[in-house]
Amino acid sequence: MKTVSLAIFRWRKPRFWLCVGLFAAVVALLMDVWWPDGFGGGPIYQDRTASEWLAQAEPAVEEGSSNAVEAFKAMGRDGVLFLARTLKMPGRERIAMVVWEKHRPPEWLGKILVKVLNLSDEMDIRRERAAWILSQLGPAAEPALPEMLQVFRRADENDPVTQEVAEILPGMGEKMAFMVPELIQGLKSTNFAHGAACAEILGAIGPKAKPALPALLNATNAGGKLAQSAAFAIWDIDHQTNVVVEVLDDVLKFQA
Repeated sequence: MKTVSLAIFRWRKPRFWLCVGLFAAVVALLMDVWWPDGFGGGPIYQDRTASEWLAQAEPAVEEGSSNAVEAFKAMGRDGVLFLARTLKMPGRERIAMVVWEKHRPPEWLGKILVKVLNLSDEMDIRRERAAWILSQLGPAAEPALPEMLQVFRRADENDPVTQEVAEILPGMGEKMAFMVPELIQGLKSTNFAHGAACAEILGAIGPKAKPALPALLNATNAGGKLAQSAAFAIWDIDHQTNVVVEVLDDVLKFQA
């Protein structure tokens, strides 16, 4: 009986991977038919599309990047919405992540999926550039908040835009007050980087985040960046100097 079960498993496994490959191929084909140009060029500023301005944005090259930021500021809401759409992880990349994380396909199928789904580093480069420009826009980036929250809530450490988005959200200040209950839960995350980001957003919200004080006080016992972020958030919300001093004193003792 055991031999028969093993034989069935061996017979089904190649068929399973074949089905995965065919599914990916169908999805890629449908995306090419319904969405041939991705998001398109976007709004236009000075005879150049948003896509062209985005390609010019390179934080390491100061002049080109500052020009790109000014261009998106001039485009206003339409430019921000273009950046928001670019920030979202493409459907085919999400499909690939699910396949790799849950099913661990064999190497040969992995190579096929990369070609079929048209995966490339360029996807993440454009998303990183979009996140960086949003970080330079300040409160004007608010129309992109729904897409930024999608990235933030996933808290995917392997997503190259997660950290950038986490640094943008505190700039929204009190506008993030609607998230206080969710951020309180985030402080308990086993992903300490995400927990620290939640604390920083709570601090940026200010006095409207007072319901989070007990959870923040508890987070100061976690140590590391989470404890520091929680302590500074407590100061920003309620000016409890003693908590900040105690946490920083513990940090200095640890580093000594």
